[in-house]
Amino acid sequence: MNTTGDGLLVIVPTYNALDYAVLTVETLSVSVPDAKIIVVDDTSPEWTSGVEKQFTSLSENVTVHRFSENGGLTRSWNYGVEKGLQDGARYIAAGNADLRFPLGWWEPMRAVLEHSGGLVGPLTNAPGCEAHQDIRKWQRGYNGGHQQADVDETQRRLNRWRLRTSIQRRLSGFFIAGRAESFDRARFSSEFVYDPSNLMIGNEYQLQSLALERGIKSYVALKSFVYHFRSVSRGLNDREGDRGWSRLN
Repeated sequence: MNTTGDGLLVIVPTYNALDYAVLTVETLSVSVPDAKIIVVDDTSPEWTSGVEKQFTSLSENVTVHRFSENGGLTRSWNYGVEKGLQDGARYIAAGNADLRFPLGWWEPMRAVLEHSGGLVGPLTNAPGCEAHQDIRKWQRGYNGGHQQADVDETQRRLNRWRLRTSIQRRLSGFFIAGRAESFDRARFSSEFVYDPSNLMIGNEYQLQSLALERGIKSYVALKSFVYHFRSVSRGLNDREGDRGWSRLN
């Protein structure tokens, strides 16, 4: 089942580990074909002349922006959010570059957004500190596989189970979506959505704190799943042991 993006813009920040990022963009463009995807590269030393073509060949909805010098994850998210606001996106999602998306992941997230008007994140295999987003808490017999068939099957099982649609909880920053106006209302300043002095860690929590002060709550979509390799796009993958494309497929 392919899902209609209906005005979705997804930000994919990259810094090396570009094979993971290509897989992120590929599975995203297959699962939500009309979603706009912006790859924001933080001056990856691994970048070559063919990398941009590799991304843009995946979908006509993929664009790439490269910074001329390294500046951290927060700058990449800020750039992508502001681009989405300028271009009239209805929904914006800020993610990592080491994800695999199953067919059908977006529709339950969009449903929660339409009902709540807040920020929303999916269930995942590697939620960091947010145990309530751990797929193992909600799905018995989760097999932990990272192949596309495994990820698709996890989403199919969520579709069949009679779970609650959402719970109100703080979200891991590996993937957070919201209506464009929610990001705009939760901004750190008139110029930046995320505090630019916070280069890497905790920016997602600051965003959610500012959002909550303005009446915008955070929710977990219990019927949506996104697989997280957790390389954080900045070095060796702690689950797979290397950056090898063959290890992902």
